[in-house]
Amino acid sequence: MPGSSNASDAPSRLPAAVLWDMDGTLVDTMGDFVVAINLMLRDLGYPLVDRTVVAVRVGKGSEFLVRSVLNYVESQSIHVQPAPDNIAIVERALDVYQQHYRAINGQHAQVYAGVLDGLAALQKAGLKLACLT
Repeated sequence: MPGSSNASDAPSRLPAAVLWDMDGTLVDTMGDFVVAINLMLRDLGYPLVDRTVVAVRVGKGSEFLVRSVLNYVESQSIHVQPAPDNIAIVERALDVYQQHYRAINGQHAQVYAGVLDGLAALQKAGLKLACLT
């Protein structure tokens, strides 16, 4: 029919490349975040937190993660430490967190099931693959 388009009439095209985000897409890195946060909390004299506390605070950068976990810990208990809104405390905590994260990065992460097979299939199909994180 003139002027009509059918999906089966269009040539099948694959994209030239696929870009992936690693954290949370290809690899479950939550374990690294939890361990680094808890090492930071331990070093600063705060109580430790579980995975669920960290999971809802990941994704907006390290400073947000550290500040919001400190705020959470403070809201859960009477604590002798100064309030985490203090810039010096947040900066110190961020520094400690980043030191621990660099030291353990990748040790508590796991590639999601099916990712390696999927990437191999895309590569075999001739796609260029890149990982951005």
